[in-house]
Amino acid sequence: MRAFTNRRLSRRTFLAAAASLSVLAACGQTPTAAPASNQAAKPGGSAGGDWQKQWDSWVEGAKKEGKLVLASGPSPDARVQVPAAFKKAFGVDVEYLGGSTSDLANRLRSEQASNQYTLDVIIAGADTAYLVLYGGNGQPLLVTLQARPANETGVVLALLLALLAAGTAFRRSARFENFYLSHFLAIPFLAICFWHAPRFAAWAALPLALYLADRFIRFFWMTRPATLTQVENAGDDTRLVMTRPEGFAYEAGDYAFLCVPSISRLEWHPFSLTNAPSDRGNLAFRIRRSGTWTRALAQLQVGDRVHIDGPFASPSRELFDYRDCIVVASGIGITPFISFFSDLLDRPAPTHRRIALYWLERDAAAFADVHPLLARVQARWPEVVRLHLLGGAASSPESLARPFVERRRIDWAEEFRALDAANATGTPVKVFFCGNRAMSETLRAACAPYRFSFRTESF
Repeated sequence: MRAFTNRRLSRRTFLAAAASLSVLAACGQTPTAAPASNQAAKPGGSAGGDWQKQWDSWVEGAKKEGKLVLASGPSPDARVQVPAAFKKAFGVDVEYLGGSTSDLANRLRSEQASNQYTLDVIIAGADTAYLVLYGGNGQPLLVTLQARPANETGVVLALLLALLAAGTAFRRSARFENFYLSHFLAIPFLAICFWHAPRFAAWAALPLALYLADRFIRFFWMTRPATLTQVENAGDDTRLVMTRPEGFAYEAGDYAFLCVPSISRLEWHPFSLTNAPSDRGNLAFRIRRSGTWTRALAQLQVGDRVHIDGPFASPSRELFDYRDCIVVASGIGITPFISFFSDLLDRPAPTHRRIALYWLERDAAAFADVHPLLARVQARWPEVVRLHLLGGAASSPESLARPFVERRRIDWAEEFRALDAANATGTPVKVFFCGNRAMSETLRAACAPYRFSFRTESF
């Protein structure tokens, strides 16, 4: 701790002693002479050998005055402990004035201007003590008791945040492991936060405890292995069927995270379950090969091990809460709805008044695997289910020849206007979408004039 003096301040000659001894006594330590490099320059004297004499003279000055006026923040602990410790160490009473350090700084500036001082010591943070409370002659008026390396730790925290942000660049690259490992920077980040701002611990304790409890529980869920029983590659998609871990219960539309150790032990990716919850034997996933990890799935073999974390709920769960639903899927966004339509086939009676499905693909050939399921649902509930499978420019005439498959550009405002006009009963209508973000915003805007509720899963 650096002690500072000012030759103009008659009552401040014991400033450093008062400040230093208050802290040392409160901590139960005995003050020792500071090294010469940490002493302030004294007029007409040297720093080293005269330090103890200077110290003793400050203490004697405080004892002669009989009372010390100390100003600091409104801390209940400091208000009680600092005066008691100083009284015990030196026999001097302390009058404690609580307030914000910025207000105290303004008060001291006014006293300095009038050369009428009422404060002996201010306990303040480093910024206030060393930057705000400097005198006009370049000499500091105060000494800080609570000086922590706030500036240094703040710089380190900023650098860690920058590294965390930079880690997102690896998210969709071949170096996903780097993205995953960058998350561990949160550990030193939190540790330095506690050092940078000790009160942060009081605010972070509860959420941090809840997070750690969640991670502890999820660790056991994530270690549940499954074994591949079927691997099918059709077009751009890979269909994985695996054994169902004991206790794995889910609802239509739910998803789970998958990790394939033979590809990467660090990568976990979310995918929607496509089979009906009533299928107790296996779990099925339909995954589009669009990146390094998903393309590697095509090389898996029956018997390979897969780790599963889940299940987790998605907005598609609400499909059974509405009697009138409009379902829109873009590309592989059909997957959460496959489980829903599979579940419909297991029900003895229709649960909806009307369901309109719009599935958009660049190539109508992508409808091939799911088309039989959708056709069975429509055949069973023809007055409830309406299918619109819309192929793009890459569609061949053969792929467009299937029932319910067509090639056309769709105007969502006009489409929703027609659906709203057909809703003679005025029952609430919910629109469910899974697909790219740009289309999600288009659908949201198209819903607004008709007060259709909107739920989306965007990627």
